[in-house]
Amino acid sequence: MAKYLDTSQITSDLMQLLKDAKEKIILVTYSLQVNTQIQERLKTKSVKPIFDFSDSIYNTTKDLSEKTGITSRDINQILVNEGLMKKVDGNWDVTKEGKKYGGVEKDGQYGKFVVWSQEIIDLLEL
Repeated sequence: MAKYLDTSQITSDLMQLLKDAKEKIILVTYSLQVNTQIQERLKTKSVKPIFDFSDSIYNTTKDLSEKTGITSRDINQILVNEGLMKKVDGNWDVTKEGKKYGGVEKDGQYGKFVVWSQEIIDLLEL
């Protein structure tokens, strides 16, 4: 006795699979469009600093050392470990993250150095 395939059931199952796939494709396409729109908006927005340092008093690490009782060397190491500054060719450079915390590069008699807003003591809990 020959077996016959129920083509109507197979057709129905295939139609459901196609419908599900189409819905998933639509969701993925929508997600990609939204992601692209978000990326475009981020490109046009400027990054605002985390804190306002416009009225700050700026300090060298030596000044910070005198105020906190932590050696200048240790303060430098803390700032490096936090990713706020780095040493390049014998000079201290403030990082992009460091600028958000009020770090400003200065040129001195012995090369570049970084001064920090008074608030860095509280921000880093020195």
